[in-house]
Amino acid sequence: VQTKIIDKEKKLAEENYPPAMSRLGRMYCRGEVVAKDLAACLALTNSAAQAGDSLALADLGSRYFIGDGVEKDPAKAVELLVRASSLGNKTAQYELGRQYAEGRGVNKDLEAARYHLRFCATGGVDVCQYVLGKLLLEIPNVDSRTRVQGTAWLDLAAKAEVPEATALIAEAKSKLSADQLKDMESLLRRLQRPKQK
Repeated sequence: VQTKIIDKEKKLAEENYPPAMSRLGRMYCRGEVVAKDLAACLALTNSAAQAGDSLALADLGSRYFIGDGVEKDPAKAVELLVRASSLGNKTAQYELGRQYAEGRGVNKDLEAARYHLRFCATGGVDVCQYVLGKLLLEIPNVDSRTRVQGTAWLDLAAKAEVPEATALIAEAKSKLSADQLKDMESLLRRLQRPKQK
């Protein structure tokens, strides 16, 4: 069965189908189902990224941040991740948020971190919800509205069983007034409402 899947992916990649190039490149990068082959990994991932595949753009961007198989280039990493993020790639949104929050490879910019994390948090990615909630609550002299938002994001992450969020949510809620708790519950209902198509 796996041989048929690999053969199908290879055929599609040879036909320059970007998602197949990206998936096959990822398999070569990780040595999953096929022998690990960095040259094939990078060739396929680069081709898929040039064709605008968001997964390949995110994978390549992450590689440029840390210099994994390519020369470390944070500026190129950000460029690739921003392109992937604009195509809706949640991994890229998280990676950008994390890099800006920690100042790794880029200047620390908490506003940029919150901006990128908001996309993947809204998209339901629990680790993004946790990091965004934590960043919002760490703002010095945080205002009431932002405290409610931060606590709501932490609450969603805790409900998704993110251990770090679970450890922080009780304390975060204890800092909210009764009215703020009502506002948070209202916000949670809006955030959890299924998206209309």
